[in-house]
Amino acid sequence: MNIVFFRHGHALSVFEADVSSDSERPLSDIGKNSVLKSANKLKEFNFNPEIIISSPFKRAKETASILLNFFDIKNSILMDSLTNPSDIEKTLNEIIKISAGKNTIVVGHQPKLGYMSSIIAKSENLQIAPAGFIAVKINDYTQKAGEIIFSYNN
Repeated sequence: MNIVFFRHGHALSVFEADVSSDSERPLSDIGKNSVLKSANKLKEFNFNPEIIISSPFKRAKETASILLNFFDIKNSILMDSLTNPSDIEKTLNEIIKISAGKNTIVVGHQPKLGYMSSIIAKSENLQIAPAGFIAVKINDYTQKAGEIIFSYNN
């Protein structure tokens, strides 16, 4: 099973978007274009996702929607725990359980995505730029052990 930890694209600020909370911030035009560029890069790596798991924040849902359409994926899930910077192990366990051996894209936020990638790759905290991603191959589900197979920072 391969999991791509995909950070949402660049978003407008609360002020620019004229919204009252961080969770309502939409993608900017730059963010939308960057997500498409990264989707093309995923395709170049021959990654064929079967499911997308996304944070419920607007910028993450918009990123997931672009990816769903680009790859013509029918199965998507919103996961509230992707918005919480704590409970990293619990969230990662949920993702692995939901993925159930399927190639999966997880759309969310830094630093949580970087931490989860680091746990699997057994490396220091990894950084993911907006609309960037880290793909990991899980070799041992019980130990959450694996390796980075490719990455891209837009």
